[in-house]
Amino acid sequence: MEDCFDLIVYLYIPSPVRLARLRERENSRYGNVDQGFIDWAARYDEGDLKVRSRLLHETWLQERCCDVLRLEGDMSVEDRMEAILRKEPLTGK
Repeated sequence: MEDCFDLIVYLYIPSPVRLARLRERENSRYGNVDQGFIDWAARYDEGDLKVRSRLLHETWLQERCCDVLRLEGDMSVEDRMEAILRKEPLTGK
């Protein structure tokens, strides 16, 4: 079933930006930040294949037979959508 995709979009946001957004979202939704969740999320870049990690996702992507579009960096939603519609990789700040 996982090979029935036409295109996979892999969005990677640098850790400092990703964690700042998670803190902001947690505070907005719940009125506080669950530091345990933030600590867990901060391990994404260094995690191994046993946890939700960049390595796990990269391994999964390599096993797919469809096109993979990588969007890496902090960019606007509009820029991301344009890249997806063009099916062209994009690297932001």
